[in-house]
Amino acid sequence: MIIIGDLAVPSKEHLVTIEAAFKKININENKSMIVNLEGLLSSDNHLNAKEPILYNCTEIVDLLSKYNTKVACLANNHTFDLVDNFDSTIETLENNNILSIGASRNKEKIFEPIKIIDNGVEVFVFNFCWDFLIYNQSNPCKGIYLSVLDHKKLIEQVSKYKRNYPSSKIMVYIHWSIDLEILPFPMDREFSKKLIDVGVDLVVGAHSHCVQGGEKYNDGYIIYGLGNFYIPHKTFANGKVKYPDFANKELVIDWDIFNNTIECIWLNYSYETGKNKLEVIGKENFENSDTLKEYTPFQNYSTSEYISYFKKNRRKKTLMPLFADYKGSGYWLSLRYLKTRAKFARFLAKNNLLKWAK
Repeated sequence: MIIIGDLAVPSKEHLVTIEAAFKKININENKSMIVNLEGLLSSDNHLNAKEPILYNCTEIVDLLSKYNTKVACLANNHTFDLVDNFDSTIETLENNNILSIGASRNKEKIFEPIKIIDNGVEVFVFNFCWDFLIYNQSNPCKGIYLSVLDHKKLIEQVSKYKRNYPSSKIMVYIHWSIDLEILPFPMDREFSKKLIDVGVDLVVGAHSHCVQGGEKYNDGYIIYGLGNFYIPHKTFANGKVKYPDFANKELVIDWDIFNNTIECIWLNYSYETGKNKLEVIGKENFENSDTLKEYTPFQNYSTSEYISYFKKNRRKKTLMPLFADYKGSGYWLSLRYLKTRAKFARFLAKNNLLKWAK
């Protein structure tokens, strides 16, 4: 199974670049693919909006279908950017035999996984978005519910599915962290381990727009952040959305579900005067990946050791909560503070007093 990060492709001109990468990754009929659609489908141009409206051109679906995409994850902060396109997006995906997860008109359905068969193995896929990331949006929005991460409920759900389907594999794909943070919050690291303790085989994170590394824990795998797969620089919000150089390296994972092994596929994105390139630069076994170790020097650190490491090496420190735990009043107070801080930063960015990404 191929699992890729954030995908926002505003026009069909970008499809040649993406397909070239798909070919080098060696996606074929024997491998299913899971993608995070960073925005719904649209046939209209929204690039000149004052704030980032991320979306995918409708033509992307033909390409995803061609390369055996089974699941499109929608639990992210850009699904509500063009919420009026929700029904048409779901219909287009279904017409191309692509299942969607993470957003629904059915409030109860969003907490349930979807089932796919990969290499003869039954796999349940869960998809959630961290509550903070929709700080400026209402949920539901126009009757559409986004699956917001409820740590306790997800642990209960996973435990139930593991009891009922002990021979199946379970994957959890979570949109979390904050923009351009190079390390996972301590709470995300601990929660990932808890998920594996109760039966998850693979935890995958997205949203930070940069690689955050990964660890093997017991018999499960954790990828804290894949980075972008394809969000073209200087394109959205009238060209104001761009990323620093360290965000150009990206990670795609190839999960051999039958043998429970992972291959790390490393890519590099580059942008020069309107030309976007996406190149595969190497492939490594997860457990022997020197590149992954560079991103995750904290592999095998204890909780206290990692918290100390995080405090010292996190990229975003100024007035930023630690988020050491996902339980208790401390977590909820930190979350409320961060939402207030983010709303103010968004106000500044909309008035050209702050960059959208830095």
